[in-house]
Amino acid sequence: MLKTGFSLALLLSVLSYPAHALVLWYSALPPLTEDDLMAIRSAGEGLEKTEPGTSRNWDNDKSGHSGKLTLIRAYQDQGRKCRVIRHHINAGFDKPWVQSVHTCQDEQGRWMLKQDHQGE
Repeated sequence: MLKTGFSLALLLSVLSYPAHALVLWYSALPPLTEDDLMAIRSAGEGLEKTEPGTSRNWDNDKSGHSGKLTLIRAYQDQGRKCRVIRHHINAGFDKPWVQSVHTCQDEQGRWMLKQDHQGE
């Protein structure tokens, strides 16, 4: 099983939805496996097309990890579609790892981290 230390290239190839940008941004991630990341990706598919407040759960029986993705806000910034998605990840710690991730679509329609966001 792969842990959080695997390469950025693998992460970029596995994760393509805005809910998953957290892997690229934070170095203090919980110890996620490749199967965890795939479960997160599956839960996040299409979440950006729902209404704010919509949540999707994921779980991985193999690792025992689980979590929830919640669309917090959808907005436009300089003509780009942007989203804030909150991640709750239960990965063997006393408390869930919780973080909001801000992303915007680039010219090719890919979701990228928004570097100049205000705290949620």
